[in-house]
Amino acid sequence: MVLGQGIGDEAGFFEGLVDDYEEFVFTFFPIITRRELLEAVRDMKASQETRAFVHATAAITINMRVNQRRHCDYDIVRSQVLFLVTRGLEIRGAIMPYQRPNVQTIMLSTFIHVCLFAHHVNDDMAFFYLREAITNLQILDVDGVAGAANNNNDRPRLQRLYWLLFIHERFASLRFYRVPILSPLSSLPVSDGTLEPGIEQWYTAIIQRFCMLDDTFIANWIKKGNPSAPECDAGTDWSWIEAKQAQLSAEMDLHAHPSPILTEMQQVDIIITSYWVRTLLWQIALSVCLLTSDSSSDWMSLSFPLRLSHQLQSLLTLISRDSIEVHGAGILQKIFDITSTIADILIHVTPLTPRADTEAHIADFFFLYDYLNNMSKFFEAERKLLQEKRERIRVIFSR
Repeated sequence: MVLGQGIGDEAGFFEGLVDDYEEFVFTFFPIITRRELLEAVRDMKASQETRAFVHATAAITINMRVNQRRHCDYDIVRSQVLFLVTRGLEIRGAIMPYQRPNVQTIMLSTFIHVCLFAHHVNDDMAFFYLREAITNLQILDVDGVAGAANNNNDRPRLQRLYWLLFIHERFASLRFYRVPILSPLSSLPVSDGTLEPGIEQWYTAIIQRFCMLDDTFIANWIKKGNPSAPECDAGTDWSWIEAKQAQLSAEMDLHAHPSPILTEMQQVDIIITSYWVRTLLWQIALSVCLLTSDSSSDWMSLSFPLRLSHQLQSLLTLISRDSIEVHGAGILQKIFDITSTIADILIHVTPLTPRADTEAHIADFFFLYDYLNNMSKFFEAERKLLQEKRERIRVIFSR
């Protein structure tokens, strides 16, 4: 499709994306149903707000669907996504004083955030639209008195919406070293019987992993990236690290075996997110000198990330590339964080503490490097950084 050709206010264009929305978007954003999207397409000529929402939904659908990527150049996909994002914002215009937010307006901002972040257009503006969605969510007061007073039929969805933004904000807080606003709800989303069991199980597992990124975790991470940042009240000591690792191990044990109700995409997301959280926790421990050169001490060892290298390589070998592509920038960032950490160990630790399995870990790194390098949505800055580390590894080990 040429940019602009078939993209406009024609209901047929948007209706043609509904199947892809249900398969690729709703699975990971279980808020607006297929039926509600079709109703929005039919009503969009009567409401500017609805028209804007439909454009944003079309943007994220084109962004996430896999089948088009097999036949369409990445630059064309990117242009289509940004065209729809821009058009949606133009249609929406300013949020006026008499307007009150609803689920659609929150998801519009959320979808725009995801699209801007996925294509590395403007990280600051991507963060802005995430905070816009969060502000509107807070006005709805999902976690307070007004939330409890909401129609019982809508409460499960509002809770899912809250947790969705909680997850995205925690991820953004780590990436951009910004303090989050949302606190975790006191409970997981109420089951309302409208979601497939696999979506519900996946959503619960991801929520549990992101709940490990609590305020203490975030404060320690920000301190690691910015030594002049205020000290974390809870501090970072062996007991805190150990408790976090035990919590993560318990969650990973619950999903040690594939679930028959989870899709490959969902299982991959759970496993890689677990590896990623463990890697971040290891980096925090390293920043406060809590690690040891004794490789027998498992995750408190300086060389621990090398153990993840083979696990991640084996996982990515067994699954389809589509299961990674559909997640887009978020999961690629997680794989990059793990791979970059593995490279740092090979460069700075392995030459001082030779290992019998060094060659195997180097091969794992080269596999991960090639894997990321062949992904269309892998950020250029990260691509260059990994390339530099790859060359250093080649020189050190004469590869």
